Amino acid sequence: MEGLLTKNMGDLIESKPPEKSLHEWAQSAVESGYVIGNLTVENHTILDPFMGAGNFGKAALKLGHEFVGIEENPETFELAKANLRRKIN
Repeated sequence: MEGLLTKNMGDLIESKPPEKSLHEWAQSAVESGYVIGNLTVENHTILDPFMGAGNFGKAALKLGHEFVGIEENPETFELAKANLRRKIN
């Protein structure tokens, strides 16, 4: 069936330490990209209900997806928006 997952995901993701300057709980975009890349098909809209620094969103955008992020802390939300506006590495 079109769009069904055909990739296998392992239980270990090799990554690098996340940049914590924007948010103390920030995660590396490497893990986000791995998960998004293996659990979605092209042009999906990705929702992150706990956006924090926005790294999950950066990974989604880098992979060509739409992104919706929710963050309850207004200051953190502004930091995430600025982070998402920066050039995607």
